[in-house]
Amino acid sequence: MKLSMFASALVAWGLMAAAAQADNVVALEIAVVTTGGVAVTVLSPGRATKGGWLLTNNAAGMCVNLRGAATTTNSGDTACVVAGQTFHLPETGGAVSVNSTGSAVAIAGNGLQ
Repeated sequence: MKLSMFASALVAWGLMAAAAQADNVVALEIAVVTTGGVAVTVLSPGRATKGGWLLTNNAAGMCVNLRGAATTTNSGDTACVVAGQTFHLPETGGAVSVNSTGSAVAIAGNGLQ
């Protein structure tokens, strides 16, 4: 009985792993907020339909918006994270916008399709 439960768990894990590998990893189109206060689109519409992630190590942090241009404050549809904190993108068909109070802020991440 325990062996069959273990075997079932292995099969389920294998199916989940296969599904995860089937995702198309999409590189960021822009990976730097060049000028502080000016939002950039890091992923165009349709490039994060299965979610994704963003990260910056810049002390200024970053702000993310999935419905329009990101501002530099945690308000409305914009959510901000501090340096080293990952922003997990939910599944979205829209564009992903990033902003920061700093200049030359490097952004790492990927979208998933």
